[in-house]
Amino acid sequence: MVFIGLDVHVRNSYLHVVDADGKLLKRGRVGNTLGEMSAFLGEFEGEPMRAVLESTTNSRAIHRMLGDYARLAEVDLSAEVLDARKLRIIAESVNKCDKLDSAVLTELARSNLKLPACYMPDDEVFGLREHLRSRSDLVRMRTMLKNRVHSLLHRRGILSLLKDVFSKQGRVWLAEMKLDEAGRAILNRYLEMVDRLEEVIKDSTADLRKLSSSDRWCKPSKLLQSMPGVGAERADLAPATREAATPPGSASHPAPRIPTTDRLSRRASDGL
Repeated sequence: MVFIGLDVHVRNSYLHVVDADGKLLKRGRVGNTLGEMSAFLGEFEGEPMRAVLESTTNSRAIHRMLGDYARLAEVDLSAEVLDARKLRIIAESVNKCDKLDSAVLTELARSNLKLPACYMPDDEVFGLREHLRSRSDLVRMRTMLKNRVHSLLHRRGILSLLKDVFSKQGRVWLAEMKLDEAGRAILNRYLEMVDRLEEVIKDSTADLRKLSSSDRWCKPSKLLQSMPGVGAERADLAPATREAATPPGSASHPAPRIPTTDRLSRRASDGL
């Protein structure tokens, strides 16, 4: 068997290949494309291969690429993504470089240790997570802009007696307020961006509603929303998190961990 350690970066990866005895067979930097990966590993297609890489932003994409290569080349290749937070041997290494990190990953692949492998979500779970992550980012951007509006007013010593300056009544108050030229121009830009983000967040929420109505998510989403303090977006997040803990088909499928009311209230500003 051939063991492969991949130190993955955005545009390329450093590969370290050894045999079952630990003898170095090949190493080098390869672009993160199916063609370059296939060309690098082509000479080992006659033997079973085990590839190991650390979890990072594009680790799922590399994992899928290796799976595509194994299927197209009809080779016996298994790939695992290891939890980088649990690989202290690499994280706490004094001499960190691509060559050493990939070599350490190769030795871990050769070992009989139970490695901290990450769950790789399927396309449906990945899509749900992406929609949730995107909506969360948009809500944070909206919150940031609203805070900028409050800062603009505070710098000018303007205090509002209204509970929400972004309500209809608050918008009238902001429009009639006397401001210097710079303040008015900046305020109008902020409010324009807030309005635009409101529309985009509505579109993002509609996409989530469509996903939550699918057969896979409909029942657990409705069940979770019946609990006090659990909104629709949080109900969509919990099943996706549960899939990572116990993938479908596992012997046990425990109930998802629902955030407490205190945790939900702390995130109320994010709109989740």
